[in-house]
Amino acid sequence: MIGELETVEDFKREIADIYRRTRAGLIHNSDASRLTYICAEGAKLARIVDELREIAGLREQLEQNNSVSSMLHSMHADSPNQVIDQG
Repeated sequence: MIGELETVEDFKREIADIYRRTRAGLIHNSDASRLTYICAEGAKLARIVDELREIAGLREQLEQNNSVSSMLHSMHADSPNQVIDQG
């Protein structure tokens, strides 16, 4: 039975299982070829999803950094001549 195929590793395991079942004569070569192709395409999509999640996380970090930077810049602009008492 096929489990959930969500990650690149899931698809790699499934391809390995297809190979073993084909070698054992449980799957015809042409069927194995089709199934392997489908799994390879699924692995590509899973990799793209991982990359998009990573990009979204980086974008969120960048937006947070820009927000903090803007806040600091705004605070500095509000009091450009402020003298700090060091005594």
